[in-house]
Amino acid sequence: MNLIAPAQANALGEPVWFEPLLDSQIADLSTAPDAVYSLRESVSLAFMIALQGLPPHQRVTLILRDVLDWRATEVAEFLDLSVPAVNSALQRARATLAKRYHPLGLEAIKAPALTPPLQALLDRYMRAWETSDLETLLTLLREDATFSMPPQPQWYSGRDDIGRFFQTGVFIPGVGDWRLVPTFANAQPAYALYRFNPSVSAHTYFGLLILTLDDGVIASSIAFVDPALGARYGLPGELPLTEWHAGP
Repeated sequence: MNLIAPAQANALGEPVWFEPLLDSQIADLSTAPDAVYSLRESVSLAFMIALQGLPPHQRVTLILRDVLDWRATEVAEFLDLSVPAVNSALQRARATLAKRYHPLGLEAIKAPALTPPLQALLDRYMRAWETSDLETLLTLLREDATFSMPPQPQWYSGRDDIGRFFQTGVFIPGVGDWRLVPTFANAQPAYALYRFNPSVSAHTYFGLLILTLDDGVIASSIAFVDPALGARYGLPGELPLTEWHAGP
């Protein structure tokens, strides 16, 4: 498990990212007789996986309050938030962590069941991305959803902020043809991202996108854009154009 460090800290001080684990890797680590990780290391890794699934405000608030023991007023001043907003973020972070983290460590981490409503949500999200349907994509996000692309330092908060970024940086006419291949990583729904490369007439690997869900909407999206990750996870470097179309 490697660490990705951004070139600079952003406004909320995102200092380090854990590379994601595909769910098959989590299973291998937790069941192998000669597992690389001890129980203590497994528990720590499980906590970090669960922690990274939190939206940035909740993650930073949880660390400052529960790990560094800051007072709510100090956190509010540091993040330029009200004390009630800090308390709300902390409460939501604790509730999410309670659902996603288990003291048994990696062996207790399981991907969410693909219920019909969840599958419908994921199908709509994938279709919206592949057809550059920004309006539909934004309706699937929580109002305060976040989007980030480590190791790049910036992140985007809220539908409006995310929408502006997608208009100028993702759904670009002529170069924004995407294909998403569903998978699971960090015990969350994920997609291998492929972008059309006209020089080879194929969709080439771009990154791994991990979604965090909350009450039937997408609360957070993290796109790991390190090209080396694809090969490390055994994902193909390119997908032939003949195997994909964005039509109905």
